[in-house]
Amino acid sequence: MMVHSDPDGNVLAVNGKLVNDSTVPSAEPTINFATAIAIALAKSRILSEFHSQCGKPSLTIVHGLNDGESHLAWTYIVRYNVIDEEGYYSRPYRDQIFAYANGDMGLIQFHSLIYGALFMNTKNCIRTTTACSTISTSNNTISMSDTVINDAHNYDIDTYNYYKTKFGWDSINGAGMTLASQVHYDVDHNNAFWYESQMTYGDGDGVTFSLLSQGLNIVAHELTHGITEWESSLMFMDESGALTQ
Repeated sequence: MMVHSDPDGNVLAVNGKLVNDSTVPSAEPTINFATAIAIALAKSRILSEFHSQCGKPSLTIVHGLNDGESHLAWTYIVRYNVIDEEGYYSRPYRDQIFAYANGDMGLIQFHSLIYGALFMNTKNCIRTTTACSTISTSNNTISMSDTVINDAHNYDIDTYNYYKTKFGWDSINGAGMTLASQVHYDVDHNNAFWYESQMTYGDGDGVTFSLLSQGLNIVAHELTHGITEWESSLMFMDESGALTQ
């Protein structure tokens, strides 16, 4: 429970969850910090080379998201940077870990403390459906010889900036999810679609459609499918399906 007050002691806001005394765990840890951190980090997204960059640990009581129970936990913050696949953009991370201090062993909760960074992953499928490889993870606009790749990447950034400045919404999920796109999908593919957390663009057959990533309205449309999927329970059928379009 966190209580916010003004200098005179007047309560302004209260955050947290009241826990019945009978469910409060023992304040004495039965798992030492070194053991708890090793197990929890192994189950987190943090790469092994950064496991030594942990801050000072402390004990706290945390509400388990999976079981709804209160647990005594070791908590600590890990700060690290990851160089992107192009080798020049360093992404900062600051993650807070909650690890069991008694009873079970492992990760209770994991929280990213840095939001708002624009993460990109634009891939070229070279007219296949499976051989898609990353071309750029830059969070800036790009200018390559392949304008199809440029458009998919740069229009993603334009759409991201629109949602961020207009609605304060950060990427697909509101929390900095990577914007993943793949272009030159299949041979003469007459479609653009959102599926499995990424946008996909065919080149068209030159008759019905052509180079689908070269339309800002198409890129924005597909990215918005991701936001709709993340934020609503609309089914892609009947009136519900019409709303998603």
